Amino acid sequence: MTDFSLRVARETDHDRLLPLCRAFYSELGLTEAMRRIPTTLKGVLEREDTVAFLTEDPHEVIGFAAVSRSYGLEVGMYCELEDLFVVPEWRGRGVANALVEAAVSWAREQDCYDMEVVLTRESQQDRRLLAWYEEHGFLDTGRAILTRRIAT
Repeated sequence: MTDFSLRVARETDHDRLLPLCRAFYSELGLTEAMRRIPTTLKGVLEREDTVAFLTEDPHEVIGFAAVSRSYGLEVGMYCELEDLFVVPEWRGRGVANALVEAAVSWAREQDCYDMEVVLTRESQQDRRLLAWYEEHGFLDTGRAILTRRIAT
């Protein structure tokens, strides 16, 4: 029996999700991105090529996942599990598993070929996290993601 619920987040959930997004980015040390979160979260909740899922207990939001859909030459339609966060006191209780499965189901509905997840260097060093994703069907393909900033 689960003691939490899961659903697609709505635009009206913005203010409830914002503290979790900030906690997630803070945990990852992504301080530069912190100032953009209110705007980018709004975009995730409004756009048709993105979706956010949230989990909640009867009193508060306890986790979220953000997914984006894109199209590329190599595979056609694919998704990226952009963000996945569960508040510390709820970790290890199936919340993240439920969020990943909801994301995969959405990707399937979008006729995506695959789903990708990007791990930060710190996350890659945490062998438990890499193993957790592998247990959920993700494979380390050895590819690297390089980023060139084009906006300030």
